[in-house]
Amino acid sequence: MGGEVESVNFEVGEFAALGAPVVTLVDTEAYRITIYIRETDLEKAVAGKRVPVESAGGSTGDVEGTIVHVAEEAMYTPSAVVTVADREKLVFEVVIELPRSDLFKPGMLAKVDLDKAE
Repeated sequence: MGGEVESVNFEVGEFAALGAPVVTLVDTEAYRITIYIRETDLEKAVAGKRVPVESAGGSTGDVEGTIVHVAEEAMYTPSAVVTVADREKLVFEVVIELPRSDLFKPGMLAKVDLDKAE
């Protein structure tokens, strides 16, 4: 596994608080993107499935990513889930790992088609 130092958060001789990140590393072999999906789409997001991902910036070509994590609990929960409309506000985090590609750079937007997951 390779990586690069993205940032150093403290200078030599400075005190770091317990648990504070001292260095931020970036995995240079793969990218990870995080998407948020509705509860109604959860059945499409299964860890291990491969999904097509394309750059939202207009680059041509798709990259195939692998779903590596699907949250067990909703990331956003309304204060009271009483109606169907309230339930539709629930979103779940899904993390997809992509092989390193010239089509993507950190911070770019991407389109993920869960309907084509294999």
